[in-house]
Amino acid sequence: MVKCPECNEDIRMDTSARMAYCSGCGSTVIKHGNELAAGQKMPPVAETPGRFSEAGSIIINGTEYEICGVLRFISDDNFWDDWQLLTQDGKFHILSEGEDEYALLDEIRDLPLMPSPVMTYEGNTIIEGRQIEVYSSGKAVFAGIRGQSPGIYAPLEEIRFIKGVSGRDAVWLIWHQDRIMLAKGTLLRYKEIKLK
Repeated sequence: MVKCPECNEDIRMDTSARMAYCSGCGSTVIKHGNELAAGQKMPPVAETPGRFSEAGSIIINGTEYEICGVLRFISDDNFWDDWQLLTQDGKFHILSEGEDEYALLDEIRDLPLMPSPVMTYEGNTIIEGRQIEVYSSGKAVFAGIRGQSPGIYAPLEEIRFIKGVSGRDAVWLIWHQDRIMLAKGTLLRYKEIKLK
């Protein structure tokens, strides 16, 4: 637990988390090294009934993940929630939940800005030499948080994204500030995610 620098409320913030939401004052708390700072105030993620809202942990393919937060992103025509998951070793993973779409993203890393690792031609996208079938792309804004996250976002901050598949693998690209992030993982069916 850490103390909110704005209101002194106790907030859970694990070692690898860089941002958390304070339910006491509505601030985001940002961690820079060992220092904490109050970020902008923002609304929590809307309390929409969801499959994972009340679960403390989930099991996917025999591995247990603790749900420790959720981020919401809104695009022109829909929204998706990125559930922040922790394994026992303290590593973050993301379970992205869209409209009837689930992806467990367990490899998340930065890509170099130049030369560009992304090539697009005639509707195809090649990422690091691998052809990706794109099913969604565009812009979205960060709309809210509950709990904690390893990423730092400002209210209504814009990101660009490409979501695609290669076989059963989910492959996503996210442009955020001056970074390109590659997220890889597995597409899941609803029944493959067990509540605990």
